[in-house]
Amino acid sequence: MEPIRQINLYRDCFLVFYEGLAPRVQEKIEFVLEVLRTQKQVPQEYVKHLTNSNGIFEIRVAVRGNQYRVLFFFKEGDLISGGDEIVVLNGFLKKSKKDYPPAIKKAELLKIQYLEENK
Repeated sequence: MEPIRQINLYRDCFLVFYEGLAPRVQEKIEFVLEVLRTQKQVPQEYVKHLTNSNGIFEIRVAVRGNQYRVLFFFKEGDLISGGDEIVVLNGFLKKSKKDYPPAIKKAELLKIQYLEENK
C-alpha cells in the first residue's frame, strides 16, 4: 500500500528497546508501524492516545501475555485530523499501571527536546 504517513525515530531510546526484543515482538511492532504508515484509520486495538499526556500515543502489542508499548507523537495533527508524520520516542514492557507515569514522562521530555531541535 501507498504510505500516507512518515515514521521517524528520535534518538536511540526506541532502538535500544527494540533491539532487545524477541523477533516475534519486533514483527508485531513492525506490523503496527506499517498499519500506521499506510492506513488512515487505525484500530484502537493497535494505537491509543494516552490521556493525561501532552499528545502522546501508544502502540499496543501483546505477545505471550506480555504487553509492550511504543510511545510516539504526531509532529502535526493526530489520527483524526490525518497527521502525516509520526515521531517514535521510546518503548517499554508494561508490567502494571505503575509503568506508565515514568514512560510517559520520558516520552514528553523527548518530545520537548525534539520540538526544540526541530523548530
